[in-house]
Amino acid sequence: MPTKKSSNDTSPVFNVPAVAQQVGVTRQTIYNWIDAGIIQYSQRIGESKDGAPLFTPRDLEQVKRVATERDEKRHSLRLDRK
Repeated sequence: MPTKKSSNDTSPVFNVPAVAQQVGVTRQTIYNWIDAGIIQYSQRIGESKDGAPLFTPRDLEQVKRVATERDEKRHSLRLDRK
């Protein structure tokens, strides 16, 4: 579920559970990708009050691309084994 970064800004931001749900991976996968430097969340927004990363719509598109690329790679590796 998108949240707003402030009352003056109407740009939606997404928390890790929302991003994971939209991309079709687990929350842990999102955290693993962040830790590995595979994806980034928007630094200009900062972090929510509980320290969780927040993603802009642009960040979300980046995560979707990464998930698609990784899925395609995994699929091609399976085909190579046959």
